[in-house]
Amino acid sequence: MTSNFINPCSFKSRMGPTQKEIRTFLKAYLLPFITKITPFPQGWVNYNYKIETKKGIYVLQILGKVVNERKKEKMRQMFRALHTLQKEKFPYEVPQPLMNRQKKCLTLTKERGAWIYPYLKGEKRSSLTKEQLHEIGRAIGQMDSLLLRIKGKGEKNLNHYSGQLQKIHEIQQSTPHDAAQRYIQKQVALLRIYYNKLSTYTFKNEGMLCHADFNMDNLLFEGRKLRGIIDFDNMCEGPRIQNIASACNKLIYVNKRGKKEEKILLDAYESMIPLTKEEKRQIIPFSMRDTCGIIIWHYHNQKGTITERLKSAQTFMHILKKCFKRISS
Repeated sequence: MTSNFINPCSFKSRMGPTQKEIRTFLKAYLLPFITKITPFPQGWVNYNYKIETKKGIYVLQILGKVVNERKKEKMRQMFRALHTLQKEKFPYEVPQPLMNRQKKCLTLTKERGAWIYPYLKGEKRSSLTKEQLHEIGRAIGQMDSLLLRIKGKGEKNLNHYSGQLQKIHEIQQSTPHDAAQRYIQKQVALLRIYYNKLSTYTFKNEGMLCHADFNMDNLLFEGRKLRGIIDFDNMCEGPRIQNIASACNKLIYVNKRGKKEEKILLDAYESMIPLTKEEKRQIIPFSMRDTCGIIIWHYHNQKGTITERLKSAQTFMHILKKCFKRISS
């Protein structure tokens, strides 16, 4: 293995992986001679590295969370979904995990877990045209139609908020340490109101495997056309509306697009897989459900700068207020 590693100082912040840990994971896979390793901008949870070799480019993802049994099951679900999309010839590129020396996708050490997949080419965009929103809606519909074939158990109850309300109580009782935490603590009363409103809806967990994170950073384009979808590690079991609700939230609401763009996305989705009247009614509330969770998570998450965390929390609170107004009118 080459010594052309990046500066070790870049591993010290945010309790990221050390060079030794990265070497350990890379040795588990039969990669060609490595010429360069470059970190991608750090995500909110995981650590990603571009691995350049003499025969190709790969991505190493080191998980930022403790790999307990629940996390292992989520990773198995993700690998199953990615394999299904490839097998069923999903028309857009998605990560395809490599097998390690033990013929497994996930490599584990005492402290961390990691996996590797061939690097997907493509560009990320800062804004989307109506044509691109239409293509994304169709792509999500195609994905859902394929993933519906491999449903999980759907054991998680999506309508119990006692855990989240307890976290809100803990936020209220805690001492905030920065501007992001102070801002979130001031939103406690509103978050309780939103959860009370959400309790009037019943979300059915159909056990469908959902990507659940359709934001701009997870879409790859070639020119004006969608080429690939990445970042499946938030995959979870949920209702059929979860993916399209995620897209509405993070592609429409976050980017301050209007109802016309929302309709374009939904109409394109329904051209591939129709929604019932009740499912359509639940899209905005389910988006609110996830958004409330994101804001609570931001209080405890220490990744990202204070400014980044504060801006994200403010953006999602703005979305919550607008969504609450729509479902209350």
